[in-house]
Amino acid sequence: MIHADIGIFDLENSRINDVLRGDREITILFKSIRFKSNKHQANEQLNVVVRLSNVTSESATQHLGGGVEKPAELSGCPIDIVELASIENGTLNLQGYKNNTPWFCWEISALSITIEWGENRATAT
Repeated sequence: MIHADIGIFDLENSRINDVLRGDREITILFKSIRFKSNKHQANEQLNVVVRLSNVTSESATQHLGGGVEKPAELSGCPIDIVELASIENGTLNLQGYKNNTPWFCWEISALSITIEWGENRATAT
């Protein structure tokens, strides 16, 4: 789950549709995110964009079991189905599957992380 100034975004079981990379910016397009507002009790399903600006580092690993891991390819998208998601100290951590193969971890550190959907925008905390 990702906490924002307006509510909670639950990325578990979401699909990443695309990843766009620019100069020190990574934009991740998600499908079917559950959102719970701080103001309303109802949960909503949203397609959202997570924009990481002023990226300071990025890494991806595949965990092979038995404590063995190997670097994963960063071009394109290292994960396509997210099972776990968190933000801590400016680092977005996504864990899940790539092409139905477990277990991948993708970490991106950035000075700014925003979540956008439609005309709305929230700051991840």
